[in-house]
Amino acid sequence: MSPTESGRAELRAVPVLLPLLAALSAVKLLVPKSAEDLRPAAAREALLAKLQEVQRRFPAGLPLLDPIADMRIESAPLSDLLAQAAALVARLSASAVHDAHDRDARLAVYKRKVRARDDQKKITSSCGRRAVCNSAATLIRLSAASCPPPLLY
Repeated sequence: MSPTESGRAELRAVPVLLPLLAALSAVKLLVPKSAEDLRPAAAREALLAKLQEVQRRFPAGLPLLDPIADMRIESAPLSDLLAQAAALVARLSASAVHDAHDRDARLAVYKRKVRARDDQKKITSSCGRRAVCNSAATLIRLSAASCPPPLLY
């Protein structure tokens, strides 16, 4: 929360689409169910005080919601997926590209390489097998025509 020019923060209710959420926290605040309950300034001030207290208690950031510990979900497939996600994050952070100072340049080169590979696949698939066989047969005929006949002893 950044304070306004007067040094005080201003609380506003803003709608947010679910796809825009990146993570959920384990911290729970009781917020009034309707926007009507937040219209009085005193209600907004009380909610702002609660949010500032949460920020004071967690200066390094809010703890993320753990589905196994916080929600008591005991599902083997979920545990496997979480382990796979943790392994992928570990592999990503161990990658040389992850901490490279020229990461954007490396990613641009890789994107060009992938585009070139996709173009190559499109060209070979559009030619088809028959065209590749015909061109191979043509090359064999041309090489046979340019080579002298074998000597027979």
